[in-house]
Amino acid sequence: MTAFSYINIDQTGTVYSAFFQTAIGMERLMKIAVVIDHKVKHDLANPTNEQLKRIGHDLIVLYDKCKTLATEQSLDLAEWFDPGSIEHEMLALLSDFAKRSRYYNLDAISGSKPAIDPLAEWARLHQRIAETHIGYKSREKLNQNAVEFADRMGAFGWERWIDGQYIPNVDAIYLHALLKKANPYCVWTILRLLEPFYKLLDILSDQAHAMEVEKGIDRPIVPYATEFFHFFLASLDDVKRRKNWTKLFS
Repeated sequence: MTAFSYINIDQTGTVYSAFFQTAIGMERLMKIAVVIDHKVKHDLANPTNEQLKRIGHDLIVLYDKCKTLATEQSLDLAEWFDPGSIEHEMLALLSDFAKRSRYYNLDAISGSKPAIDPLAEWARLHQRIAETHIGYKSREKLNQNAVEFADRMGAFGWERWIDGQYIPNVDAIYLHALLKKANPYCVWTILRLLEPFYKLLDILSDQAHAMEVEKGIDRPIVPYATEFFHFFLASLDDVKRRKNWTKLFS
């Protein structure tokens, strides 16, 4: 969350860091749900290493698996996202990054056929998020500021944008301002993906705890998972105000 709050398309390390941390975190989160569900369905037995390996690392597959678990628990599927939505597109980008595109630079150096450039894909999605959540008047104001800045600086040339295309300096100035303003909405997009896991983990943990009580287990083996993830329920106003999310846990 903190990494996406400070993401800067000109500082590629901020983009890669945000992707890497979020992709790993989401994979582990979804596997927690799958593991607890396995314990509930198999008398509290843990899945074997082979079973865990078969789950794989594909975030889309894991998300669909967890959505199925939510269906089994009669949870509201309206909180889960389908292909075509911004949220699902974010998930797909992170999944592709985890599987392939994080090696884009190495592939380019070695001459191998590279995956899709994750920076170009992110710039496109970041702009879609911005244009979805930032109103027309605000975008017009940013554009006017960009024109005035370009006039003052004499920036009337062209420059290469993240996707490799050349665009006018004024357009680049505008896009940088727009994307920076959209950072809270990137965090919001991720939180909307995560929110339904709060309810799923809550109900699965309760079921596991009931089985533990029935077996006379005094100290729960399965943790109270929702205590770790209360920030999944943050409102959009909370997201707009907060940049440093790590302080929640210090």
